[in-house]
Amino acid sequence: MAVHRVLPMPTTAGLTPNDLQPGPTHDPDLMAPRVRDAPHVLGHVDAGASLRHPPRLSPSPTLSLSPPAGPARLAHGSRPAADVPPPPPTAAPALAHDSADVGILLKENDAIVETNRNLHAQNRRLIKEVAQQTANVTTAEEALNDVIEEVDDLKEEMAIVRNGYQSTEEELKAVKAMLSQAYIDLEMQQAELRSAREDIGDRDAQMAHLRQSLEQAMAQYTSHVRESAALADGQHHAKQALAQAVATIAEKNEAITLLQKETRVLSDEFDKLQALCARYHENQAGLEGQHAAIVKTNHELSEALAQARLTIEQNRLTEAGLVKQVETLQQRMQAVEASQQAHAADAQAAAKARFAKQQRLLSGQVRVLEDALSEANAAHARTIRDKQSLEAEMEQLAAAGPDEARRVEGAVAALEERLRHVERDRQHLEQRCHSTQQQLLFTEKQHTTERLALATKIQQLEQRTQRTQDDAARAHEQLLESTRHRGELEKALDGCRRKLAQDHAASQAQLAAATQQSDAKRDELQARLAAVEQARDRATQELMHVITQQKVVSERWRHDRQKSAQQAESFRAKATAERNAWAHRITELESRLAAQETYKAEAVSRRGIDAEMNAQIRIENNMLRARLAETTALLAREPAALRAPTPPTPTHPAAAAPHSGRSEPPPRTPRKMPPNEIEVATQALVDRVNMIKQRTARRADVAV
Repeated sequence: MAVHRVLPMPTTAGLTPNDLQPGPTHDPDLMAPRVRDAPHVLGHVDAGASLRHPPRLSPSPTLSLSPPAGPARLAHGSRPAADVPPPPPTAAPALAHDSADVGILLKENDAIVETNRNLHAQNRRLIKEVAQQTANVTTAEEALNDVIEEVDDLKEEMAIVRNGYQSTEEELKAVKAMLSQAYIDLEMQQAELRSAREDIGDRDAQMAHLRQSLEQAMAQYTSHVRESAALADGQHHAKQALAQAVATIAEKNEAITLLQKETRVLSDEFDKLQALCARYHENQAGLEGQHAAIVKTNHELSEALAQARLTIEQNRLTEAGLVKQVETLQQRMQAVEASQQAHAADAQAAAKARFAKQQRLLSGQVRVLEDALSEANAAHARTIRDKQSLEAEMEQLAAAGPDEARRVEGAVAALEERLRHVERDRQHLEQRCHSTQQQLLFTEKQHTTERLALATKIQQLEQRTQRTQDDAARAHEQLLESTRHRGELEKALDGCRRKLAQDHAASQAQLAAATQQSDAKRDELQARLAAVEQARDRATQELMHVITQQKVVSERWRHDRQKSAQQAESFRAKATAERNAWAHRITELESRLAAQETYKAEAVSRRGIDAEMNAQIRIENNMLRARLAETTALLAREPAALRAPTPPTPTHPAAAAPHSGRSEPPPRTPRKMPPNEIEVATQALVDRVNMIKQRTARRADVAV
């Protein structure tokens, strides 16, 4: 009975762990030689050695199967070629078909590997792009944070500028208060100056009145002196006029002292006014410096706003680019996801088809092997039955004869040999069936592993795609949030710009108003200062004129005093001589009176004195007594007249003594009061006026 030979199935008995692991690069060009060039994979079968190279039926591109460890071919031994049954007629076409399927599967596997490589590369590119987009989003967030910080800085600067405006307004209010106070002080000073002018006018009127009074006193004194007929009356009127003149001079000294005090007060007020003007100029300079600082701050804020606007424009362009990139990335992700899903579906379908095909092939081979095994079992049973029949025949022929016995023994030996061959074929078929089952289980396991790996990869790709989509969605949300935040920032910046413009306009208006008010106040103060200086100059000129007149009067008085002193000395000398003469005359009169008394006594004693002589003597005695009384009174009044200055006695015909035949002494000039205090006060006032002029000139130079 013919036994059909079947091809042995590859087993995993000779495989190593490296053969079962995937390659390091998954390169089909590196894996293809192991699959395509292996002689046990393609299974080249010829007519005489169909069992030497079993074909490889595994579709996995990552396996490199080695030949089975068991016997790869039948041991023919001494069996003739004619006893070897020919291969079945369908083995070679099936093997060629399997080789073609294996080549197709390898090509598909290469395509899948290439697709997987492209997917990996695309995933890496997507990861890089997502990282780049994340970096761009981070950069945009940092830029937005910078913009937020700049906006916060601008808000702080606006708060600082607002505080500066408030402080400037407070300073302007303080300056206005100072200016109002200065205006009030100037009003008070003007009132005081007017009152001082009125006082000066009153003093001038008083001085004019005093001059008139002095002139009248002098006229009265002159008239009294001219009208004085007697020396005592002239001296009395001269003393009264001198006392009145001394009182007038004292009043004028008091008026000059008051004028000096008022001049000092005016000088102090002028100094205060100069200090106030200096403070006003300092405040004006401070306001100008603050205005310059505000202008500089506004310029810096304008530059910062321009920079922020440029940054916002750049961020807008960057955001537009990011939006375009995100849209492109989403489109590419959708395309990649669609292509991945399509490739995964195609790969799953192809893997399922290959698995079903391989399962069908393996099932067919198993059925063929089972049929061959059943046939081998049937042949073995038949052989056993034939052996039993032969043994029976042997037993039957044993009795028949030795030749027949040898023939039967030969036939039995041939049957036993055939039985051994059938047993070996059956064992080999059992081994092949077992190896085929193992190969089927391994293939199922490998397909399950590959399917799970593909499912895991697909799930990972889906997770990556989902994460990429989530990142893109978050990036898009962040971009939308940044866009909204940028819009809010732009609105805030616009509000800040409008507020800054309004504050700047308000500050400019306030500064212009304050500048106009300060200029007007400065002009008014300068005009008032000029008026005060003019009034002071006029008062100084009038005072200098008065001082000059006082100097002239004092010079005239000093000349008169010197002349009066000289006249008093000469009058004293003359009075001394006259007193001596009067004393000598009195002595003579006394001696004459004594002589007359002696003569009278002699006449009485002679009793020859007549009445005429007595009457004449009595008349002369009365005249002498009157003249003596007059001389005694004159001598008694002379020390007081010599101690006090007396006005000059005018030379008048009526002033001569009617009872004397001698000429009267020359007229005396009245002694004036020494004007040392007046000269000292006048000189001090002149020095003060000169010092005020010098100080005013220096301040005018400093102001200019």
